[in-house]
Amino acid sequence: MYALYGELAIKPSDAKKWVHRYLKTEGWKEVHTEKHPHRPTPDNFEDVRTLALEMLRQGFKMMAEEAKEIRPLRNAKDWAFARLNRTDL
Repeated sequence: MYALYGELAIKPSDAKKWVHRYLKTEGWKEVHTEKHPHRPTPDNFEDVRTLALEMLRQGFKMMAEEAKEIRPLRNAKDWAFARLNRTDL
């Protein structure tokens, strides 16, 4: 695309701005990148499910104080809320 912009003498930043405006008027939503791209994906969601149920029993705050790593707890909390709200992850 940059070669095409160069042939038409359009700055890439201007082109991006106009494309974004056009897509917004057509009702398209902008895709956002994940804020934590370094986050590992669990191999088995059964582990997340088990942790979520335990978290619901003990409470997120109590487990967060004892946890060495908070990310698996957050994954479990997100899973539990998605299941309770009957939505997909």
